[in-house]
Amino acid sequence: RKISKRFLLIEFGVDYLNYGEARVFQDQVFCSKLNQISIDKSAIERGTPTDAETMASFLSQIIEEDQIWAHRVAVTLPPQAALSKIIFLPEHLDYNQAIDYVMNPSASGFQFPISIENTDFDLIPLDFLPVKQKNQTKPYFLSSVPKKLIDNLIKMLSDANLELHTLDIAYSSLER
Repeated sequence: RKISKRFLLIEFGVDYLNYGEARVFQDQVFCSKLNQISIDKSAIERGTPTDAETMASFLSQIIEEDQIWAHRVAVTLPPQAALSKIIFLPEHLDYNQAIDYVMNPSASGFQFPISIENTDFDLIPLDFLPVKQKNQTKPYFLSSVPKKLIDNLIKMLSDANLELHTLDIAYSSLER
């Protein structure tokens, strides 16, 4: 499993878990072993398991029963797991500078409803929206997920001997 080029795909919903196996061959993605399992609503909080050890055991059981050979995992979280907002940053910033700008609110003056240090976030440049000429700012789509949710997800995958490769929010996963 550790050298497999396959990926375990996991999507957490409010009361379900979608999973499957994907492999890339000659620039094409092949999916197999797709399934959806209903889960009690109390087992999932904002798209992550409430009990990481129990969910890890459950995932290990699924992997064994369906003979999934993937070690790397791509996870999709529901929109409820993230706080998203269109923000405007100075036009002259490139992507990495924009990340630094957001990460350093005391120097930049950037404000966000929750402390950005307590989240894992990403910025997507919105090049299809015009630059605001008046204040010379460029639009970005900011998605942030609280670190406690991400840490819980990483613990679950670690307990199941899996490696997190990709983490997306449902509304942006298709874009990637």
